[in-house]
Amino acid sequence: MSDSAFKAAPFAGYTTAQLQESIDSGRGNPVMTAEIIRRGKVAAGDRSVMTDGEKLRYPPPPCAVAFKDFNPVTLPAIPAGFVDSSWKNDICPSFSNEALNLKIWVDFEDTALREFADGTRFHVTDLDGCTSGVNDLDTDSWDEVLAFVEGIRLSENVGSGFSKPTTTLGDILGKDL
Repeated sequence: MSDSAFKAAPFAGYTTAQLQESIDSGRGNPVMTAEIIRRGKVAAGDRSVMTDGEKLRYPPPPCAVAFKDFNPVTLPAIPAGFVDSSWKNDICPSFSNEALNLKIWVDFEDTALREFADGTRFHVTDLDGCTSGVNDLDTDSWDEVLAFVEGIRLSENVGSGFSKPTTTLGDILGKDL
């Protein structure tokens, strides 16, 4: 675990590793254990346990500001190269990748909070948010989103000097497209 969290009193002078060593050697106490757990939560982005100084150091991501009702625990691991592009006027958080010209929309897990309760949770569109039919996907399966993005990445050869692969997006998704 990293020591990105501020060391809170009474353990400001100790790294997390030093606290863990004290606990492992039998010299620790429940307060040390609680501080290690708190630091782990801070490292994971849990703002509810951050000190005021930590909140200044680590401002919330745009999706947390724009969508206060969105539970960050329900957010899947976003693929590498995508950045939080959420905006308060959108209906759900979004993550963009300019090199792939893709935007992934992650709707609320709770269908009652969605603008369209009967819609799918995940949407992939072109960066402008339009559905052209080329880079579009609507699904409730995060694995399908990851496969779709990887298929686009392979077809666009983003980040490699190799020729375009012969594997199609349909092969990756196991569907006829």
